[in-house]
Amino acid sequence: MNLQEKLRQGKFVITSEVTPPKGIDTFEMLGETDALKGRVDAVNVSDGKSSVMAMTALALGHLLQEKGLEPILNISCRDRNRLALQADLLGAAALGMQNILVLTGSDREQLGEVAAKIRSFRPPEPYKGKGVKYLEEHIRRKVGKTGAS
Repeated sequence: MNLQEKLRQGKFVITSEVTPPKGIDTFEMLGETDALKGRVDAVNVSDGKSSVMAMTALALGHLLQEKGLEPILNISCRDRNRLALQADLLGAAALGMQNILVLTGSDREQLGEVAAKIRSFRPPEPYKGKGVKYLEEHIRRKVGKTGAS
């Protein structure tokens, strides 16, 4: 029974996650995935994790599929335009991949609005360094009273 059938029947499923290697050598990783056979229902293949150059999730997903594992291809929209997304989806379909998880990431505009609201009542505090601070923002720290005479 494949992942889709189990989910349709409301069964509890177990997945594992693998991250594509930073090069083309998959021998060790694919050897390690042998231990997953019969223990998991599917394997999530992460995509662009931590913005590090690595093999595509599509390629690793295909290799896992050839080994008899059922991949869940994660596709991150963060670094792709519409044509690249369509190309990956067409490639996945051509390779017979049935499970795709599309991730959009955070809405930067909405995130900025939330940070501004929080910062309005908890601005950066120059004495103790507490409060909401934006990335790359420098807060000039002040020396507080020490109580010494």
